Amino acid sequence: MLPLYRDTDIFCIGGSLILSETQFTTTKMTKYPLIWGWASWRDKWEKFSFKLPHFKAMQITYFSQQEKNYWRNKHKEITYFPDLINTWDYYWLFSIWANGGKCLIPPINLIQNIGFVTGGTHFKAGESDYEIKAQEELDVEAAYVPRHKLFSDSGLDLMIF
Repeated sequence: MLPLYRDTDIFCIGGSLILSETQFTTTKMTKYPLIWGWASWRDKWEKFSFKLPHFKAMQITYFSQQEKNYWRNKHKEITYFPDLINTWDYYWLFSIWANGGKCLIPPINLIQNIGFVTGGTHFKAGESDYEIKAQEELDVEAAYVPRHKLFSDSGLDLMIF
């Protein structure tokens, strides 16, 4: 899938389909990067920054005031207390949004989370709904949707949020 979306505003292609109640037949677009197994391009990753852009500068549409308030507060928390957040994924999300980027979700799960084992750090086998396993190989041709036919789905964004 990477070659098909390289020169577009797509920043990231997720490898996980953690929305088990949702069935897709084709690739879907969202503003949220799903980071359990994902792929990107060097030129997009080079836009990643630990220096957060001003919140108002982000090119994003929110489906509710609650969502906007959540991300505004998360942005403030990271800005004023960066040592409390020991992760890169919020910075990746805000970097994508600051650059008007979008993300894709495949119609099937493409990865297996190998961290769900008896000696796992955060989860043990069978303890989480997020214990995901790879499905069959993706039929890229069947799942492909040309960029000009992909539109943000606020219902999907709401489910992810």
